[in-house]
Amino acid sequence: SNVTIDATGLGDRIFRILPGAALTLENLTITGGIAAGTNYGNSADGEPGGAIYNASRLTLNNCILTGNSSGAGAGADIYGPIFGNIGGDGGGIYNGGIATLNNCTIANNSGGAGGASAGVNEYFEGSGGNGGNGGGIYNANKLSLVNCTLSDNSGGAGGNGGGAIFGPGSFEAGGGSSGG
Repeated sequence: SNVTIDATGLGDRIFRILPGAALTLENLTITGGIAAGTNYGNSADGEPGGAIYNASRLTLNNCILTGNSSGAGAGADIYGPIFGNIGGDGGGIYNGGIATLNNCTIANNSGGAGGASAGVNEYFEGSGGNGGNGGGIYNANKLSLVNCTLSDNSGGAGGNGGGAIFGPGSFEAGGGSSGG
């Protein structure tokens, strides 16, 4: 029968496959994974791979990945960088190695949200960070899908632009774009 690993409320990804390692998972549901996000003024992008970050070899057989997300980009503050950071890629899986998925379902996962910007003065305001790409899977290397279903995954929302408006002639910078 199908076993479930539910990381809801833990605030961390579930599997990280390091270089030189190999992992095979079968008949497993993976849910609730969230890659590390960031705090305001931290000047960091959200981490990739909400459920699984693969830097080597990954094989999934008859698995379901649902309800996972990559990390949110840091929002800016007026004391640090004024541009919002980028959301993490690969809400379900970030693949930087070799991944093979057989008879798997990747559904309802999302890329990380982009960070909001902060305004500095009436002459210069930041822009929001872009949302993370690949809500279901972000593939940076080699990926094989056999008889798999990918549905209802989404890229991360773009961060809000602008911030403070101080005087005549000031403007709000645009928000970041949503990931695909």
